[in-house]
Amino acid sequence: MPHVNVRVEDGVAVIVLCRGKVNALDEATIDELNDRFREITVRPRKETNMNIENKWDEITKIVNKSFLSSHYFSVATITDDGTPHLTPIGSLILGENNRGIMFEKYSTQMGNNIKTNNNICIMGINASLITILKAIIIKRLKYRPGVRLWGTAGERRKATKEEIEGFHRRIQSVLPILGRIIRHLNGYKILWGDMKYVRDIEFNRYEYVKFGNMTNQQMRSKIGSSGS
Repeated sequence: MPHVNVRVEDGVAVIVLCRGKVNALDEATIDELNDRFREITVRPRKETNMNIENKWDEITKIVNKSFLSSHYFSVATITDDGTPHLTPIGSLILGENNRGIMFEKYSTQMGNNIKTNNNICIMGINASLITILKAIIIKRLKYRPGVRLWGTAGERRKATKEEIEGFHRRIQSVLPILGRIIRHLNGYKILWGDMKYVRDIEFNRYEYVKFGNMTNQQMRSKIGSSGS
């Protein structure tokens, strides 16, 4: 029997034949073993709406950390001719029950895309230099580095006063000390002084962003600490 290795790649259990150990086997035998191993490959479970509701608190924390480090999210939509289109958005705010809002001011193309196809995908990444340096030193990520969220966007509507204030608090959270000061500057008013319209978003699926073995190490440590 040949020596084998088992590793996990993005949630898939992969059984690898070490060919250096099986020089005495002919190619037909190796092919037969490969076929047998493929049959027991474990495929990742698809996330459902119930799963996203159970994970919503964790997802919200990841999204908030992503904004503090990157200051924007990547929003993917589809044009009317089927071409993918990316828009940087800094105005996404998650609420409860796998819902959120997104202010719409500068993103004309994204709004046009949503009119014909309201499916969207949003990705947030924690690009904090400190987090990355820690991961390099200890050879693993202690926290999930990011998340992708799939959902549908609603019709454009007028934002409520509470939603507008929530947006300004989000912007000021990037600079907690200077936040109240910069709100009164002319540049701030030009950029964000007239935020009137939002879209409601309902999310139905999620996927954690993985950084290869860095995130595999993280998951193994979590499993070990849980006693399972």
